[in-house]
Amino acid sequence: MSVQHAASSEVINLPMLRERVETHHSRALVKTDRFEAMLVQLAKGRKMETHTAPAPLIVQGISGTVRFN
Repeated sequence: MSVQHAASSEVINLPMLRERVETHHSRALVKTDRFEAMLVQLAKGRKMETHTAPAPLIVQGISGTVRFN
């Protein structure tokens, strides 16, 4: 089954994508050969394990707080 990504110039309504999650949830919003935008949700008090990626990371908080170690 193919994952549906946003098309060029398509507006993504992030609040509509929010779901209540028990631990964490992630989904690709946009993916090209040179760029990938992910929506990552963590439940309150949960941690993301150490993670690496082949490119720089940009984080934009939509709600709640985040602490980086």
